[in-house]
Amino acid sequence: MEALASKKKTSAKRIFVCGDTVTKVDDRLENEVKRTVPGSNAVCNSTNACCPKWNGKCCCGFNYQLLMKSLRKETRDGTQKDCAEIKQSNKTKKETAKSTSRSYRDYEIKDISDIFLQYNYSYQNIPPNLAHIGTELLDAESVRYFRDYDDEVVFLGKGSFGEVYLAEMAVSKQVVAVKLFLDSDYLDIISEVIITQYLSSTGVIPKILGLLPTGLMASNLSLVQEYISGMTLEDHLNEENETALTAVNWLNISLQLTAGLQKIHQQYVLLNDIHEGNVLIEQPYLRVVYIDMGHATFRSGYKYKNYNGSLYTYEHLAPELRKSQPGTPASDVYSLGSLLSRISNISHIEELQKLANQCLLTEPSSRPTLSDLTVSINELFIKEKQKLEQQKIKFPGQTPNTKEGNYPPLIQYNVPILGPNAISSIENDSYKDSAIINMYEFLGDTKLQIGKFVKCNCKVMIRSYENGSFVRILEESRILLHLKDTGAVFPFHGLLPTGTLLDEFEIVQSYFGKMVSVANILHYYPLRLSDAEILVFFIHVAIHLLEIHRKEVLLNYINEYNIMIDPENTKNPVWFSDLSRATYNEAYVFLVHEIDLSDFIFLAPEVRAGSPTSPASDIYSLCYVYQQVISRLKGKTRLKILQHCLAVVPEARPSLPEMIMYLRTLAHSLR
Repeated sequence: MEALASKKKTSAKRIFVCGDTVTKVDDRLENEVKRTVPGSNAVCNSTNACCPKWNGKCCCGFNYQLLMKSLRKETRDGTQKDCAEIKQSNKTKKETAKSTSRSYRDYEIKDISDIFLQYNYSYQNIPPNLAHIGTELLDAESVRYFRDYDDEVVFLGKGSFGEVYLAEMAVSKQVVAVKLFLDSDYLDIISEVIITQYLSSTGVIPKILGLLPTGLMASNLSLVQEYISGMTLEDHLNEENETALTAVNWLNISLQLTAGLQKIHQQYVLLNDIHEGNVLIEQPYLRVVYIDMGHATFRSGYKYKNYNGSLYTYEHLAPELRKSQPGTPASDVYSLGSLLSRISNISHIEELQKLANQCLLTEPSSRPTLSDLTVSINELFIKEKQKLEQQKIKFPGQTPNTKEGNYPPLIQYNVPILGPNAISSIENDSYKDSAIINMYEFLGDTKLQIGKFVKCNCKVMIRSYENGSFVRILEESRILLHLKDTGAVFPFHGLLPTGTLLDEFEIVQSYFGKMVSVANILHYYPLRLSDAEILVFFIHVAIHLLEIHRKEVLLNYINEYNIMIDPENTKNPVWFSDLSRATYNEAYVFLVHEIDLSDFIFLAPEVRAGSPTSPASDIYSLCYVYQQVISRLKGKTRLKILQHCLAVVPEARPSLPEMIMYLRTLAHSLR
């Protein structure tokens, strides 16, 4: 309903105002309130309540002049009243004059538990009710509101049930969004909070931190949630943003919308009110989040009351809902279809419009299931991904003597296959204390062993993919052969057959016992390096990446775990160890469900948003590693170039030759 983020960026400063208990009203108190409140969204002096509203009224909804008049009267009588009590008094006086008109949001609940079974949802792990779900009650002073440079509380958005403001937790400094409920009773608030808390494990809604008291009444509670920085889907669908997102970006968003709603339905929850304003897209990674659970129901659905035909104006609602029939999972699918239709209109993806039309069928039973819809959109996404992967990549920073097309296609590299007796022994336990094991545990889908290679009587790494395909294994092997003269990768010896299937081949590479990953240096070993030594390391890594790019290869997955260092090797102390996602003269697009991209913050923003990789995205990932190292240094080294190569816009990032020149100049100045 409401956006958790402002449509325009607002610079804010940390100016906090927190009220004190009103004990009496004298000239000093009145002057203090007048000085603090008028002219800005200030706060009332309610009992220990930080309130973000003003605009001529107190945050609790009553008139300022009435507050002062009432306080004076009650003080003369020797009694006290606070904001919440006056608000309740005013509300009682206005009950007789209250309008009898009602909106489409009035509803009654009808049990539809059997409907979930009809849509093939399992009862497994579904509780009979949500009585066991609770949340924390926060202290009033634990949350502090941000104010901008005009001394106004930063307003994020407004919906039918509340207004949202920007704040932070006083202790942890975590930025949060505070939803101040308007005209909601305690049961409505708790219902929304419980369902939101229940769905927190899905990862497709903002997480709850607790409830914040803003008065003495039970209904004076505000919801404190994780702050998601971004715009609503409605904002993205504006014509002025038409060229901001590519087709693969829109398919990424569509796939997250469908898969996210499926996760919610698998918990036996209906949202009942899906529209563009209730979907938030986190920037810059295009993470899709459903917001505002004010109409969500558990094991039940809405049966809207159609007052004077008002429901027919809400086109995002399914036809059966507009006819005051009970909602079902199919009615949420209809609303989802309206979103997909809007997306197809702006992205011009005809196949997506066909899927949207199926969702918008009048008969609920004719609409596709979310499972089928997810599969169909995923196929479109993979198709678009493959088109992008096949695009030729222009590699900047090549030497004048290097021309495009000088390198042979990977198919010309003959990959050696080792005999079954090529490895004399496997040391299953020797690598467990090695620094490299942390890297492959991080990758998750790679199995690592250390063995002895008969040909050279030396130790080697034997790597296999848990879910790898032979095509991918063969491509990585050929890229390793292609890069063997760069010194940037471990020497490749060949493929070792370990089973009857082609995808059971393992990659055999040289192993250096003294090497450690950057992650190990950062997390497990004390960093006893001078600023100049750190810069030398940075230069070596940048030079290696430049050599790789000159060979028209993208690594696509640079992080602190796959950059290995040999502290005893002064000539060539650095290698890139993981090329599982490297590509030759092609881009790489991460599948939405391949990994949880929200956890891989070393990837460039455009890559996490579903765009293809590029030399600029490799530079971003490399600079992220630099930032991790610099942030743990006790010295005074500061790399001004970091803010440029970590820029959100790829074109704003410097080239590798520019970075190398900068680092060399800085290292020379430290000698």
